Amino acid sequence: MDTHKFTRIKILLAFLVIYFVWGSTYIAIRFAIETIPPALMAGLRFTISGLLLYGWSSRFDRISPRRPEIQKSIVVGLLLIVGGNGILVWSEQYIPSGLAALILAIIPIWMVLLEWIFVTRKRPSVATIAGIGMGVLGVGLLSGVDRSVLLDNAREGSTVFFYAAILMLAGFSWASGSLYSRTIRSSASLLKLVSIQMLAGGIFLLLVATVLGEWREFSLSDLSGRSIMSLIYLIIFGSVITYSAYNWLLRQSSPAKVGTYAFFNPLVAVVLGWLLADEPITSRLLLGAVCILTAVVIVNRTSFFKIIPIRLKDRL
Repeated sequence: MDTHKFTRIKILLAFLVIYFVWGSTYIAIRFAIETIPPALMAGLRFTISGLLLYGWSSRFDRISPRRPEIQKSIVVGLLLIVGGNGILVWSEQYIPSGLAALILAIIPIWMVLLEWIFVTRKRPSVATIAGIGMGVLGVGLLSGVDRSVLLDNAREGSTVFFYAAILMLAGFSWASGSLYSRTIRSSASLLKLVSIQMLAGGIFLLLVATVLGEWREFSLSDLSGRSIMSLIYLIIFGSVITYSAYNWLLRQSSPAKVGTYAFFNPLVAVVLGWLLADEPITSRLLLGAVCILTAVVIVNRTSFFKIIPIRLKDRL
């Protein structure tokens, strides 16, 4: 098998991983924070993942990143892991995992907008603007979903709109970090840079957990088997494997193509939330989901049907 074809196969596998595995992490987060405080859980997840990945990458790569590369990796880690994933984990205390995934399907639209403003400087097409409008409509529909879809421990007086707005901010942070990560050029391995991102985000979240007093709330005796298994799953599959695959894909494909994972994740998250956690599926939620997913397809229309990077003739 030639190198070009092997690279295309790796790209395909990486896409499948971020599509399916990250879709399942929403319900895994929900289960993990049942007996582990959210910031503490996320901090442990990424700190342990970062240590494992740094140790693994150091066995094969003796080159250390330079200070500017480390500084950029720290910024990326704070944007992706703290601003993106950290807010998501916090929100899943109050809203269903499937709904959180649907709102974060707006990430590809953030990527298109940010790439237009800061990278290409090209005016978006009419179709792109229409897609953005459709996405806003979808989020609006989700925001208007009846308060009954909120979890039992939702804060008094809070609405779905409040959590939707917070998750929109998380999506912006994630898209910003994704685009900024593409500016890092280093002779050190990508896995080593990714491990620095994880350690930066994980350690910061552990500090947040300390400030919020989550260590005092945490008790080993209260840990459930479901939370432990979910945390292990998030560390190995959600972080070490899939987060690394995502960062690699950002260097192999355009942000718009890579960002399409966010429209597939909700499908997995909603189904798993319904099957495993009895999360409700309402007609308005489904309508909002259709609007958001349609918006993502419109915005990424030129790349949507090219996501699978292996053509039939490559297999013959």
